Amino acid sequence: MDWHASEHPSETLLVYADLVAWAQRTHAALAQAIVWREAIYRIFSAMAAEQPVTTADLTALNAAISLAYPHLQLVASGAEFAWGWTGAEDDWARMLWPVVRSAAELLTSPLLTRVRECADEQGCGFLFFDLTRNRSRRWCSMESCGNRAKARRHYKRQQGAAEP
Repeated sequence: MDWHASEHPSETLLVYADLVAWAQRTHAALAQAIVWREAIYRIFSAMAAEQPVTTADLTALNAAISLAYPHLQLVASGAEFAWGWTGAEDDWARMLWPVVRSAAELLTSPLLTRVRECADEQGCGFLFFDLTRNRSRRWCSMESCGNRAKARRHYKRQQGAAEP
């Protein structure tokens, strides 16, 4: 707001895009988004490795859920219904609410057992769904991490065969 303390303050946040631009300048929304992203990543990474989830990460996700879920509502679309978001059009976190909801839904879904973390030795860390029948997928992508791993194994075999 310009001239905030005057008798005639001038509002500068007129549309949501203004808020996003302001948040980019102040990094407030960005910092919170990173905190939530990292907590969600660590939770799913722990689940993929069959390790316990830390209390701090679960607390961070629950805090995000408590901010998002009050705005969740059913929306009629003809004869069908869908989930939608209500109110708080200018809330900087609004763009993150669907992400938070998706994470919570997946954590309570049978599909959680299909979440894997890329087995790349260089630390890719990408999380993915293993939709193979025998649940044997190891890499985020055969074109990148899988190909590098196979090339490294081939190189090591070649080096071993070349030794006298």
